[in-house]
Amino acid sequence: MLACILSLLVSAAVLAGCGGGSSAQTPQQVVQAYFTSLQKADATTIWNLISAASQKTVGSKSKLESALKSQSATFKSVKFTVGKTTVNGDKATVEVTVTIGGKTSTETLPLIKENGVWKGDMTSSTQ
Repeated sequence: MLACILSLLVSAAVLAGCGGGSSAQTPQQVVQAYFTSLQKADATTIWNLISAASQKTVGSKSKLESALKSQSATFKSVKFTVGKTTVNGDKATVEVTVTIGGKTSTETLPLIKENGVWKGDMTSSTQ
């Protein structure tokens, strides 16, 4: 179940970056903001935290809102710790340890810089 939820988080483009944010915002801060918004089921903030390509993958903000509403109880219980960050030019990865329903997993989340701002990038591979 944890793998399914994490897959939903990642593949449904529920990640990080700040649309109105500052270029000074670090990848770690973006991931922190994403997961905090996820816990609050804040679709608007999450939508602004993901890359344009990720937004296309999700389809629309209303689809994201529906997904968040249907899983809001689960997302409220998510515990997370942001870990190691690797930056390589306009790409970055951030390790995050997520606990859902008593099960813990560490994932590597990809980010890209769009117009000088870090965004969650669900369309790239972390391999």
